[in-house]
Amino acid sequence: MKGLAMINQFSIRGFNLVELMICVAILGIIVSLAVPSYIHYIAQANRTEALKELVRVMNMQEGYYTEHGEYALLLSPAFGLPSDEHGFLYLFDSGHYKMRAQSQQTSLDVTLVIKAQGAQLQHDSQCADMRLSASGRKSSRDHKGNVTTQTCWYTN
Repeated sequence: MKGLAMINQFSIRGFNLVELMICVAILGIIVSLAVPSYIHYIAQANRTEALKELVRVMNMQEGYYTEHGEYALLLSPAFGLPSDEHGFLYLFDSGHYKMRAQSQQTSLDVTLVIKAQGAQLQHDSQCADMRLSASGRKSSRDHKGNVTTQTCWYTN
């Protein structure tokens, strides 16, 4: 009898409903603080990758210019990059950005333009349109057309 009383005296107690609700509330607060930061981090990483790809394609353009004396306005035939029917180059399978080459007057000058798409545009709307010219000029605009070059190109 004495052994049975000892077991009951030291038995393990479970959580009650109030304790469980407090734990769930604390976990909810932590998640609500962490998720927006994580989404911002992912959007920033996607932007950095897109800018890297923009510079890579511009380097390919410089090589093309050296060989042919002009820049390629259609990226797909010149570099074997996949594009849609409108001449845009899709950078990522996930569809975060699309790219195209544009020229104001002749193929002696070219600007590469990348535009954010889908969730990337929603979470990183301040860098909706980023550009790099053959002369090295960098520019960026948000989804409303405001200049955001300093934010998009020089801070990460």
